[in-house]
Amino acid sequence: MNKPSYRVLGEGILVSTKSLEELGELDAIVFDCDGTLIDVEESYYLTIRLTVSIILREIYGMQVRLGRDVNQAIKLLKMLGGFNDDINTASIIAQTILAFSPRDRVRRGRLDRVDISIFLKDASRDRSEPEFVSDALRWIMDKCSELYGEYVTRVDLENILDEIASSRGRGEILSDFRANICGESPSDTLLRLFNEIFDGRGVEEEFGEKPRYVLWDGAIRNDRLLIREETLRDLSEMFNGRLGILSGRRRWEAEYTLNDLLKYFDPRAMIFSDDPSWCEKPDPMGLIRCSRLLNSNKILYVGDSSEDLLMVKNALKRGLDSLMASVLTNDFSLNYFIEMGADIIVEDINLLPKALSCKSWSPFKLP
Repeated sequence: MNKPSYRVLGEGILVSTKSLEELGELDAIVFDCDGTLIDVEESYYLTIRLTVSIILREIYGMQVRLGRDVNQAIKLLKMLGGFNDDINTASIIAQTILAFSPRDRVRRGRLDRVDISIFLKDASRDRSEPEFVSDALRWIMDKCSELYGEYVTRVDLENILDEIASSRGRGEILSDFRANICGESPSDTLLRLFNEIFDGRGVEEEFGEKPRYVLWDGAIRNDRLLIREETLRDLSEMFNGRLGILSGRRRWEAEYTLNDLLKYFDPRAMIFSDDPSWCEKPDPMGLIRCSRLLNSNKILYVGDSSEDLLMVKNALKRGLDSLMASVLTNDFSLNYFIEMGADIIVEDINLLPKALSCKSWSPFKLP
């Protein structure tokens, strides 16, 4: 595949030369949330670190401390295309640490109410401990780098991990984790703990049940908006209010953080992971449905991860006239989006109105 050619349309804006003339034909925009509208490093990423730490310490007796270096592993996993759901990310990180753990470190216990303040202190450190945790994170990063550009799911990595676990006598503990800790039911330990850590006391409002494991305000309060209201106002005017959302975030969580900004989106074209019509990205059906609801002839999807671009490409194969705008909130995304041919690449989502305004174009050939 020939490397796409790009032009610089201003500082922080790249547009594919093949897509330049198509930008004026766009009539609607659909946004991802996490990493696009919302900065989640201190909320979702923190939740992943806390969830894994609590399960490993409380259930498997491992005194692990997961610091901010885990975020780099998370970002690399996000570029594989099969990790739109953070539960899968937490699961792979936990399983990898279990596979690399010394045999005498493991016991089997149960999870009860925990004092999250103990784990929050550990999560503020820069480097994870002990050494076998660092080894596990290094394996994840090396493996992700090796697979960079391919579509890889949790199951794919589990199949690779099985070989390592078997050679280290860790096959049984991974089987236990998958069977008893990491299921898809809301009552399963990993999923329930994750939701309680992220939503905090809001879990009762969202699910109608009091928290079982963690009692605190929730990591969601650390969400930070990336998009400014004036940006949404400009885009709404440019596209006559035809803005939608397609996100793996749950609806209550989006409403909590976006709050009044939701008025800029068509309520019919907001699809979240707890909606009956949700399809996991990169399945294109959600984008196709948003396009129909917005009565769009040519739609732009704005996202930050590989599954977002893969979804747009899959939508094109299904006959949806669509383009992709990629936001560079992931340290490892620029080369991927260039090599895979994203139509628009912006350093800051607030540059999108400028990128879409023909009057602002001052193109120069990218070296």
